[in-house]
Formats: sequence, structure tokens, C-alpha cells
Amino acid sequence: MNPTTQYIRRELSDVKPWTETCGLIRPLIEENHHAAAEVHHLEITDARLHYHERISAYILFILALPFIDLSPVKPAVRAVHEIRPGMTESQVRAVLDRHFPEHGRFKRPAIGPL
Repeated sequence: MNPTTQYIRRELSDVKPWTETCGLIRPLIEENHHAAAEVHHLEITDARLHYHERISAYILFILALPFIDLSPVKPAVRAVHEIRPGMTESQVRAVLDRHFPEHGRFKRPAIGPL
């Protein structure tokens, strides 16, 4: 017997979301796909204070951690990658402003005159 591997590929835009307490949720891999687990894409929008009775909801959040900026390191690395030799001071400051907005989550790095 030679088992064949089956792959599941779904475009996020092809899946219609519905509203839950947390926000908009889209099922990407469901029970009818016969996969080891279900996978949902959750876009957190205007979430009300609530809790989850089962731990499975937290697993999704843990998997999302690489995409969430919990410290200023990730935005700083992205900003440094955008800065190129020959850029003017105003261009460099615009890059920093984009990654560190004035009223954003992280304080903008202090820089002196360039």
C-alpha cells in the first residue's frame, strides 16, 4: 500500500468570515478536511472582555505570537532594513515615523542630527 499525501490550500479571501466575541473568524482547516486539528484565522476587532473555557483558543493565539510585535525590536529591525545609504534625513525620519508612530505602542528611538 502506497499512501498519497493530500494537501489543503485555502485562500483567506475565499473564506467568508463570521463575527464572534473576539472579532472576525475564518475556518481555514475544518473537521471535514480530516486533518489532525482545525485552524481558524482570527482578526481581533473590538473584542469585549471575555474568557475561553477551553485551552484550544489559546493555542491559536500562541501560534500567532511570531506575527505580533510585543517589543520594539521587530519594528526597529524592519526600519533598519528600509534605511539605505544616500537617504536624506527627512527620508530616514519618515521611515522611523512609519514604524514608530507618535502615539503608537512603542516609543520612537531618539536620534540626533544626521
